Order: sequence, then structure tokens, then C-alpha cells
Amino acid sequence: MKLPIEHPTPTDSTIKELYGNAYGCAEPLCKEPLYRSNADGSRTLNSRVTHICARRENGPRWDPEMSPTENRSVSNLILTCIDHSYEVDDSQRVHLYPKELLRTWKEQQLAEYDKTHRGWVLTDAEVSEVIRETYITEVLIQGETINLGGQGGQAPSAGGSGGSAIGRGAIGGRGGPGGPININLGGLPGAAPGAGGGAAGHVDPESPLFWRGPGRTPTLGKWEFLGADAPDGGDTTFGPDDNGRVFRASGGPGGKAGSGNRSRSDRLSVSTLLLANYIELQGAYFSLLTGGFAHYNAVNLGDQITFGGLVIIEGGEVPEGEYALTVQVLDPEENVENSMTLVFKISSPGDILRMFSPFFMPTAIRKFGMWAIAARHEDRELTRLLVAVQQGIPGKTTALSDT
Repeated sequence: MKLPIEHPTPTDSTIKELYGNAYGCAEPLCKEPLYRSNADGSRTLNSRVTHICARRENGPRWDPEMSPTENRSVSNLILTCIDHSYEVDDSQRVHLYPKELLRTWKEQQLAEYDKTHRGWVLTDAEVSEVIRETYITEVLIQGETINLGGQGGQAPSAGGSGGSAIGRGAIGGRGGPGGPININLGGLPGAAPGAGGGAAGHVDPESPLFWRGPGRTPTLGKWEFLGADAPDGGDTTFGPDDNGRVFRASGGPGGKAGSGNRSRSDRLSVSTLLLANYIELQGAYFSLLTGGFAHYNAVNLGDQITFGGLVIIEGGEVPEGEYALTVQVLDPEENVENSMTLVFKISSPGDILRMFSPFFMPTAIRKFGMWAIAARHEDRELTRLLVAVQQGIPGKTTALSDT
């Protein structure tokens, strides 16, 4: 049997160069550092070397035309956190991570280093640890019985566990699906004439029917919308007097929603920013009517358009505090034509925390062209939505699906 081709592992100098030119995981939205700093001054490896094109034949993104030297070179390697190293090579998800995408990650990772000049200087021992944790898998079999088959579920209706596998590139079988379980807690009617019905049943919360297996239950955070900051007051003018002088009194600053004490977090992100005609809030949910516009019409320059829509902010693992998100209307030359600052209070952090608010911003149209709705947190732009403003009959807006 012909063994699959396997290229050699990267050299120590290549490993040092990789870590010297990167600080965090290459996945653009991941904030994990390549090493975790400990309280005693030591650090713990939190990353793996990931091949853009696989080192072993039939592996993820394998390129048969690539030479061994190219395969182990810096250009074919990126650094990811441990979770993303498994994610990009998962046989069930590898189609989501083509080599073109990973090369884009690498370019962004290097661009981040060029901007911050933050990397990791590795000792020879740390280089050995990186190679050992990334590439070396040893299995010792000596007079033992190894069961590679998965075990059946231990709880009622639980699925079976997946099969094990030995050897790099080996894949264990999937676990069997869980089956339905039906518990009737209502009493059955009497079977004989005149007989009473059965009593209702009860399941004790401590019963083994309630699965308490391994794994942490995700937590849901709590939040409230505190409102929007008031805009600053406009200037007041008097005059001109007999000498042609005009007196001006500056407007005061607008009031702040909430306490005015704002927190910031790099974990805040925007999952949805869209334009819509009507949004109705219903407690922890909302209803939306007619959304997804690609352009708006105005008859003449100087006419006013109201940009209305919805923004959804993801705040999973963000600490307690008051956080501000500013929604801006930008003209084709990036001038801010209108803005509003929405304020949210996180009272209980959680793994999942989804906050939302509608926005409505009347804006005078001084230019036709490509406008944008941008969402910002402090000094970071989280996302933007492009919309064309053109000359035409008002009300004739076009949705994204229109042709």
C-alpha cells in the first residue's frame, strides 16, 4: 500500500519568524493572543501553526503541485488560536476556509503587526513546545484493550458518543442521534364503568430524567436601552445692531442618556444594520416592515430624507456598564450629515447578549451618490451599510432583491 505524501515540519527559525511577526489569532474577529500571560510572569501557549495547504496528502487544502520547501515556508503558514486551528481543518467545515481566505487572514495578520509591532520572541524551548503541540501525536499501545467504538448515551433519549480514531488524519465515526422520549404526566381515565381516573404524575427536578452531563450551560446576559443622547443646542444670534454687529450665544451641550459614565469594550460588535420603513418593539423582540433598501430618491438637492432602520449589537462576555453606539449618516465624501448616539446598560454579562434599537435620522441631501450608514463604538467603526441616493420621485425606493 502506498503511503500518503507527508512534507517535513517547519524549521525552528521559521517558527520564530512566524511568532515574531504576529500577536493574536489570524481569524480577523478573534481576540485570542498567541500566548496567555500568567500572574507569575510566565506564559502559556494558546496557539498552533496552521497550514494553508496541508502538510499531508489528502489533508485540508492539499496542493499536489507544492514542493516540500514551499509547504513548510512562512508563506504557507499562519498562526491561529487552538479553537480556530481545529475549526479551519475540520473535515465537515473545511469548505468554509479555502486557501484564498486563509491567505487573506495572513495578509491582515502581517498588516496588524506592521501597525502595532507586537509579536512574541520565542526561546528554543518554546519553539520545541510549539512543534510538539502542533505536529507530534504519539499513541503507545502495550498489552491493553482499546475500544474505538463510541459508548451509548447514558441518559434517557441521549445519543451515542462518536467513535475514536488513532493516527493523524484518521476520523472517528459520528455518534448516533438521540431518540425522542415521551412522558405522560396526566392521569389516564378509569377503565371500568364508574372508576376514577388516574392521578397526575410528577417528575422531581432531581430525577435522573433531567440530564446533568458534562459541559457548561451557556448564560444569557441582561440589558436595557437607556435612550439616545440629546444633540447639542444650536447657537442663538442677535442683531445686526446699528453698527452691523451680530452677537452670538453658543448653544449648550446636549444631555447624556443614563448616568453619562460610558464603558468601552473590544468585544462589542454589530451583527445587523439595515434600513426599514417601520419597526415595532415588542418587549425582548421586534417586528419589522419593509426593509432592505438599496437606494432612496430625492427630487432636488436640499430635500430631506429620513434614514430609518435597525441596529443589533452583540455583547457576549462584555462586562457590566453603560455602552454607547453611534449611528452616523455619511455623504459620498464621508462628511457626517447626521448622527445619534444610542446608550445601552448591561446589568448582567452572559455568553450571549443581543441588544437592539431602531434609529430615525432626517437628513438634508446636499449631494447625490453613494451614502453610508455607519455604526461606531468609541473610536472603532463596527460596520457600515451603503445606500445610493439618486434623483427621482420620492417613495420609489428599491429593495435589495429588486432588479
